[in-house]
Amino acid sequence: MTFPLGLLGVDIELRSGDARNGIYLVDHAPVVVLDGVPFRLSDPTAYIGACFDEIVASFAEHGRLDDALLTLAREERDRAVHDPFIDASAIAPTALDFTDGETQGSPARFDPDASSPLAPLLEAIRAEPLEAVLAKWVGDLPRGDERTIAELGPGAGLLARRLATHADTLVLADRSLRALLTAGDDLAAELCIMDADWFGFRDASLDVIIAQNVIDLLRAPFAFLEDVSRALRPGGHLILSTPDPWAWRGEREVLEQLLSECGLTLRRFEDDRLWLREHSPRELQVFRVQLVCAERT
Repeated sequence: MTFPLGLLGVDIELRSGDARNGIYLVDHAPVVVLDGVPFRLSDPTAYIGACFDEIVASFAEHGRLDDALLTLAREERDRAVHDPFIDASAIAPTALDFTDGETQGSPARFDPDASSPLAPLLEAIRAEPLEAVLAKWVGDLPRGDERTIAELGPGAGLLARRLATHADTLVLADRSLRALLTAGDDLAAELCIMDADWFGFRDASLDVIIAQNVIDLLRAPFAFLEDVSRALRPGGHLILSTPDPWAWRGEREVLEQLLSECGLTLRRFEDDRLWLREHSPRELQVFRVQLVCAERT
């Protein structure tokens, strides 16, 4: 599967290679494609130069490494090293989470005895996990023809698997290649390397954008909301959750004003949902999260 580059821009030109492994200009910005996965970043060559070993290992783990991919990745790595205008070292501080345990799927589960005070809490959260709630919100939206849904930061793909039934085209975008390939396993999904702080979708190209626990990690959440509004079609929806709604101080009225300034209208809001994050049988975290659904008006 090769990514439909029309979701990223209007003016598309293949400069070298082919659709599977090649270099494009998309609206005059370089996009490197490896095994059909576009690297839609402010500087894809710097990214590849900084993370070459991790990129190659990630493709190899998923049985997707071949000679053409390796040759192009090496060429981009070497260009990052020798081109004085490319600073691959600038990528390193944004550790791209290639070793994040959440990209490897669910850890060993902790099941307390029925007499444990933890048992009713864990049972209640697991009965309706956060990804199930978010997928239901998507399912509740009006659906037209050829709906395109983009999930940002899919992690191991727990939500993506639930979204697949609601989308004609499902796009998964993440800055971690390992997470992206893991989330896309056995799914008919389009995969794209993208940083939510540098939003690379074309104007009015998406019907639904969903970001589970992403916005609180961004350097520029206000710019992100503006970019989301730009990328949504009129009547499209943003659905997000966050355990740390610092950008609007956790206040609904502030959120409504912020969304309005970005061309979005708040349609649904929840502030009492619990998110269980399980690292190991002895390390569990429970967060209270806000859920938001906004419409592009």
